[in-house]
Amino acid sequence: MGQEITNQVINNKNLIFVGGFENKSNPMINKIMSKVSNIKSNLVISNNPEIIIKSADVLIDFTTPTSTLLNVKKAYENKTGVVIGTTGIKQNQKNKIKSYSKKIPILMS
Repeated sequence: MGQEITNQVINNKNLIFVGGFENKSNPMINKIMSKVSNIKSNLVISNNPEIIIKSADVLIDFTTPTSTLLNVKKAYENKTGVVIGTTGIKQNQKNKIKSYSKKIPILMS
């Protein structure tokens, strides 16, 4: 899902792709996206979400519930909007996300 969304962003002339990040244990860290995936970008995959979130207007998050909460918190701290497509988010996690939505725009599918 992430690669398809990324390519849609890259191919849309009205959007700018600023980067992507993975868990620090992912073997693709520090590799050029186009060399290790179907993503048509020469950007390097980061393990530091904060750098990417700071430079983005909107974060598109399709990760895990735990990662989503961490990413939304970083987005909140940087006033970055969020689109969440993560599944399996529990009610208490949704409540926390809702509290962040009082300060930043959040769309959760």
